[in-house]
This record gives sequence, structure tokens and C-alpha cells, in this order.
Amino acid sequence: MRSPNSQTRTIILIILVICGSILCLFSGGLWSGHTFAYRDIANFYDPLFQWTTAEWKAGRFPLWNPRENTGIPVLADASSSLFYPGKVIYFLPLAAAQCNAIYIVAHLLLAAVNVYHLTRHWRASVPASGVAALSYTLSGPILFQYCNVVYLVSAAWMPLAWLAISAQYKQLQAKWTAILAVTLAMMILGGDPQAAYHTILVALLLFVLQWRKQVRTARATATRSQWIARYGGHLVTAVLGAGLLSAVQVLPSMSWAQQSDRTHVRAPQNLYQIVKSILQQDVADGAHSSQTSLGEQIVRPLLETPLAGTHARHVYYFSVGPWRLAEWFWPNFSGLRFPEHQRWIEALPAESPPWTPTLYMGLLPLLVAFSSLTWSRGHVRWRWISWTAALSLLASFGWFGFGWVFQELQYLTLHPEMETPLISPPAGGLYWWMVLLLPGYAQFRFPAKLFSLTTLALSLLAARGWDRTFSSSACASTYHRLKNRLRLLSVLSLFAAVLIQSLSYREPTWLNTIPPDLLFGPLQKLAAIESASWAFLHTGVLASVCWVLLHWHRASSTRPPHSGRCKIGLPAACAFLLTALELVFTHQELVRVISVKNPQRLPAVASQIHKLEATQTETRGEASRLFRGHRTRWAPRRWKNNSAETRLQEIVRWDRDTLRPRYHLQTTLSVVESETSIRPFDYASVLRLGRQRGWMRADGVREPHPHILSALGADYWLFPTGTRPPRASPQPPGNAPLLRRIYRNPDENWTLWKNPASLPRVWVVRRWQHLKPLENPTWKAVQQRTESVFFPGGRPRNLLQEAVIESAQPPTFQHSADTPLLPTEDRHVILRGEPQRLDIQISLKTPGLLVIRDYFDTDWKATVDTLAGTRQSGWPILRTNRIMRGIWLPAGTHRVTLRYEPLRFYLGGVISLVTWLILGGFVIYRMIRLAQ
Repeated sequence: MRSPNSQTRTIILIILVICGSILCLFSGGLWSGHTFAYRDIANFYDPLFQWTTAEWKAGRFPLWNPRENTGIPVLADASSSLFYPGKVIYFLPLAAAQCNAIYIVAHLLLAAVNVYHLTRHWRASVPASGVAALSYTLSGPILFQYCNVVYLVSAAWMPLAWLAISAQYKQLQAKWTAILAVTLAMMILGGDPQAAYHTILVALLLFVLQWRKQVRTARATATRSQWIARYGGHLVTAVLGAGLLSAVQVLPSMSWAQQSDRTHVRAPQNLYQIVKSILQQDVADGAHSSQTSLGEQIVRPLLETPLAGTHARHVYYFSVGPWRLAEWFWPNFSGLRFPEHQRWIEALPAESPPWTPTLYMGLLPLLVAFSSLTWSRGHVRWRWISWTAALSLLASFGWFGFGWVFQELQYLTLHPEMETPLISPPAGGLYWWMVLLLPGYAQFRFPAKLFSLTTLALSLLAARGWDRTFSSSACASTYHRLKNRLRLLSVLSLFAAVLIQSLSYREPTWLNTIPPDLLFGPLQKLAAIESASWAFLHTGVLASVCWVLLHWHRASSTRPPHSGRCKIGLPAACAFLLTALELVFTHQELVRVISVKNPQRLPAVASQIHKLEATQTETRGEASRLFRGHRTRWAPRRWKNNSAETRLQEIVRWDRDTLRPRYHLQTTLSVVESETSIRPFDYASVLRLGRQRGWMRADGVREPHPHILSALGADYWLFPTGTRPPRASPQPPGNAPLLRRIYRNPDENWTLWKNPASLPRVWVVRRWQHLKPLENPTWKAVQQRTESVFFPGGRPRNLLQEAVIESAQPPTFQHSADTPLLPTEDRHVILRGEPQRLDIQISLKTPGLLVIRDYFDTDWKATVDTLAGTRQSGWPILRTNRIMRGIWLPAGTHRVTLRYEPLRFYLGGVISLVTWLILGGFVIYRMIRLAQ
């Protein structure tokens, strides 16, 4: 029996080790003047969080952002995590980078606490719980999510959700139902609804295993039915409760998702879209299609490789290649991708940029976790965790399913010349089945996210295996198997390290097949070989040390115990500290920060635009809009030819100077094609049409037609140096205004062009064409409608003189399409332009249609005031030119006020507030009952 003082000392040791390890890795980000440098944390989340925080401080709910595309509802994008409680950190009087670091460290600590609490609830010892918390929090798949912080938030809450699930099926108490609902809501509010979906799937897996157990124990049918009803009721209550708690986020997101390019697809991805396609085809054709037509048009695409550039293809980005499981045993086995290119595994044709550079979670925790896997016997809890680890691992392979295996075998042995294979990747994989069968799952993407579930499951199994290995009653067979595996792994790793090190003296030719990386330059071949050699050497030495520690523990455990002796034991304590040290040592390269000398410096592109506008005597009274060319194949040319230790700092500086992708939020500029998580389908169809009719850059990348960019109000175009857009060369008089180059930076590979033909934010037309809304808005129908609006008869429409209105009923105002355009003295001025309000004063000699270039959304409401003092609310806003707003006004002087009033936000806010109050009352009631 361990004394209380001994257990307290053990807990303190674990806390110090875990906190010290996290602070050691992230201490650089906590210092002022430093910022994170890699992937989305630098150029996506940091600018977005800064903008939303500034809106909060200005006294506004940051619900609408007019500076991305032509306007987007911020709350509808879950990654904004506007109402997540943890975002209060960003209101601290610190630099934005420091708030980012505190936000990350806080969630890593939360993850460690939740894993520790979960394993202790499952009766694991204090040392074993500490190992589980350590291996999960500092594992590569979890630690690296600091670059995609919304997924780190969900990873922090996931262990607590699993605790509620495991406790719920045994006790069926309202307490666990409430905890599960809160954790699911935190995942959704934190920006990762897919993690909440995965948690529900994990709960259903436990339900199936528990139901099978009750069947095997031959319980009465009535008892099983009662248990199913009660457990199902609690689970449904938790899911509904989570939806109510996060309704303020869920309702706008669901509405926006239905309008997104993730829902409108060219070919069906799942059974539900198949049914919808069949019904739409029946409506269109008036009769049922033949079986051959159905198979060719609907079923066959499910077995084929999705088209590049579509959401159906994006769904499978960042799939985990099965060969990468070697990183479980050898840290950084595949080679690091940054700050210098050492990723030799890209020699494999199927390898793609990784979601996380390494899968390593500690050697000893991994091996003891493997020894604890249970499939068909034993406690249902461990079978549940084992099957969760296996299924989530298979699902994380994503693209690499049965179709990929079939294709590879076909290329190797069968008929590589076969034009139409029977099945292609990603068909047949577990993730493919999930996309096919699960409702709404096709709207998510990135199979590698599921590896977080695998890591959590293995960490929990590590706690069980740690107790079975280091307890005084450890099974002899388990102990000997683990020692044999360590011995074998040590010998193989040391042999491989020597063999690979010998290759460094003769450069292998097969590495020449790896092309230079666009950002990090050519492969550093010798460094890549040495990195692989060090990975094997690390595991070889570590396995030997672990073998010695196990032998030491076994020898010491056979001695008579001393009174007051700590149960953890010196060998087990050394193993725990060794695991912490090796995880910090191997993962220190993953956390990169750079120093920022002048954070207030204006980005170079924004600086050039401001200099040009400062010389102009006339301005349009609105923020300038920029179109930035597609990022594919675009970076400073020198990066591809050399590698540098300071490359991350160069990348951050260049991304910020060229406003990629959300750095424009730190300026006053708007971007026409912003890299948002979700984009409305009608807006995406306009850009897609633009590229179909567009032009080719010098590097082979297609860019939109100038007519589309002008219609979207792109005042400035940014392209790689050496690219000459259309209309940038001399043309005969009478043509559209020519593009004018205003700045060229060949060293940084960007050139800024001025587009005088861009449409203003507001103008008036007196000719229009009326179209009825699409009854069947399929992918093809929307594309045809978009083309008819912008290129009727194949020629660009003059939108300054004619508009296209889409409404169910024909306009009641006079149709003047056939009347000559009379000279008028229209005057309009924007009096007030805020993110969620637009005031326009306009004077018309004759009635006309006021066209506003901003994105059409039904949550925008209009009020019109006249000089006579009359006010009319609810003035109709018409869908104009597919994605714009139109307001018909009579002659006279008016003040038009548009306000963004999202009903779903108000309704969701009320629902969430009431639900949180009810939950708070329930907690207070429980506390009072316990106190009594």
C-alpha cells in the first residue's frame, strides 16, 4: 500500500515533467517579438484571430467579413471559433503571437489533464496515467496540431469525451450525459465539428460491443431492450444537448454548408447524393433512367478517381501512407521537410505532403500499448479501445484503400495499359466507405485527422501496458515478450543505422528522382541519409536502455519490499523520465518560431498600393480590392534552387508581403479570392467559369478571365514576375482600358498591376434581364446559369449598363431593356461602410436598379429613407448578376441602409444561452445536493 506522501510526490513529479516538457518546446513562442512560422498558424489563423479580436474590441459581433471574396459570414465558418470560451486568451494585453502561444500551451496542458483523469478513472496507477498523458500530448500527431490549432482544441477535449462515453454505458447517469454534451459542444465551438462526429462514431462502436456482450451472456430480451433504450436515450440526449449548446455555431454553419461547394458536386460521393441525383434526373427527364445510364452516370464515378481541383478530390488530401507507420518506431524516419528539405520518402510516387511530419509517440509507450491490444476477449473497455485504434488507423489511410492496391498491382503485374480500370483509388478504403455511407461526412476532408483517435487509443493502451509491465505482479510472459521485442528492435535498428551511414559515402542515385521542393529547395541528400541513420541509431540505443531498465525492474521487484517504498520504483521512474526526454529531443524540430523585428511594418504589396493611391486626386471612397494569382507553382525562384536554415523566416516574410492567404486582414485591403475553409458554390462557380475562359500564366497555371476579375472589383492584380496578363499589351483605341504595371519585384517574384476596368462597389443600371431561380441547382445547371449571366452568347456582358435579376416573380417595376439609355445625373456616395452595415445616399433622375457588388445573402436587410421623411423597412434585395445585390429605386433622393441581420445567429444564440443557463442550474443543483 502506497503512502499518501509517496503518491503526492509521484503526482508532483509527473506534473513537473509534463509542464516542463511543454514549456521547453514552446518557450520561444512565449517571448515577445517571436511568432510561429509554419503552415496555418502563421498565415491563416493568426490574421483571422487578430481581425475577430479587433472587431470584438470595436464593440461589434464579427459576423460578416466584407474583405474576403466579396463578403462571407464569419460565424458560418467553424474555423473562426468565435464563441469558443478559450478565445478569451486573445483579450490579454499581450502581443498576438504570445496569445497564440498561451492558447496552444493551455490546450496541450488540458489534453494531458484529461488523459490523466481518464486513465485514473479506469483504475490505472498514477505513473501509468502520467505516461499516457505524456505520450499523447507530446506525440507527433497531437503536438504538431499547434499549426492547425482548431484541431488541437478538439484533441484536448477528446479524452474527456471518451471518459464520459465509457462511464455512461455502465452508470447511465445524467452527469456523464452532460459532460459528453459539453465536450462535444467545445469541439464544435472550438472549430472542429468533424472531431465531434468522430466521437459519436466511437460511442456507437462501444454501444455495438456492449450489445454483443449482452447477447453472448444470454440476457433476457426485455433486459437487453431496456438497456438499449436507456443507453441510446442518454447518447441521443448528449448529442442533442451538444447541438443546443453550440447552436450559435451550428445553425449558421449548417445553412452555409448547404450553399457551399462541398455540397454541390459534379458527381455523387455518397448514397444520399445518389438518391438526390436519381430524383433530380427523374424530374428533369420525366421518366426513370435506364440501369445502364444510372450505372454510367452515378454509380461508376464512385469507383473512379475524383477529378483534381474538386472537393471530391480534396476529401482525400493528407492521407497517411501505410509505409509511414515506420515512424512509430523510428522518429523522423521519413526525414524533415522544414526548414531544409530532407524528406527522402518523397521518392515513393504515392507520397504526398504530410499532415504531420512524424507519427512518433515514444518507443516504450508504443510497445507496451501493442502488448495490451485486445480483440475478442477481456474487458469490453479494452476491446473498444483496441478496435478504435485499428479502425481509425485504417480510415486514416484514406486514399490508400483497396482501389489503390488494385491499381498498383495492375501497374506491376497485370495490364497497365488498361484505360478504364475496374476500381481506382480511393475506392474500397475504410474512409471511402465512411464518405459513402455516413450522413454528411462527405463535407469533411483530410483522413489524417483520424490519426488523433489512433494516438489517443494507443496512449490509453500504454497506461494499461505500463501497469502490466512495471507492477510487482507483472505477467512473466508479457515481460519476456517485451524484452525480446526490445532486443530484436535494438539489433535491427543498430544494423540499419550502420548500413545507412555507409551509404553517406556514396550518394544513392535513386534520390535523384525527388524534385526540388517549391519552398524548401532541393533535397539535402547527405542530410536526409544522416537523418534516417540517426533515427535508427536513436531507436537502437533507446531500445537497449529500455531493455536494461526492464531487467533492472525485474530484478528489483523480486526483492522484499521496504516499508514506505514508492510503488513507481526507480527503474520505472527512469523509464518515465527517459520517455519525456526523448519526446522533447525528437520533436523539438517540429516547433519553429521566428523573430519579428518590425511587426507593424506594412506588407510590401499593400505599401505599393497605398503609395499609388496617395498620389491620386480622386478616390472611390472604398477599400481597394486585390486579386492574388493562384499559389500553385508560385514562390521566389531562388528557393527552389537552394536550401537555407532561415527559410521559414523568408517564407513568413514573403507570404505577408504578398498577402497570402489571410495577411490582407492586417491591412485595409480586400481580396477577391481568399483561401477560406468553405466557399459558397455560386461564388466558386464564377471563379471556375473565369478560369475556364481565362488565360495561362507563364508557369502553366490558369487564371480567371479579366471580365470576371473586373466584375468582382479587382482593382489590382498580383502575379509572378514574367507573367503578362491579357490587356497588358498595346491594343487599338476603343478597347477596354489597358492594365498598367505599377511595381515589379523580380527578386521576390511578384508584379503588381493596376486594373482601371474594375467595377465600382455601387452603380446604377436601367436595363436588365429577368431569370427565374434555378429549381434544380445541380453543378451543371449552376455553371450554365453563371455562363449565361457573364458571357451571354459567348461574349462578356457589359454589367455597367445591363444587369441580370433572378427572382421567383417578375419585377413589378417597368422593364426598360428595349428603351434607349438616357443620359442622367445620377449621384451616389457611400456614407458609412462597416462590416455589417452599408449606408448609401443616392439621387436618381429616373428610376433605376442600384447594383451593389457585395455578395448576395438573404440575411442582409434594406431600409430606404426619402427626403420627404418616409421610411420603408424590408425593402426587397434582389439577387443580381448571380452573386451581387440589386435594389430597385424610384426617382428622387434616397438613403439606402443595408444591415446584416442573420436570423440563424440570433436564434442559435438564444438557444445556446438558454441551454447553458439550464446546464449551469443543473450543476449548481448537483453541488447543493452533494453538500447536503
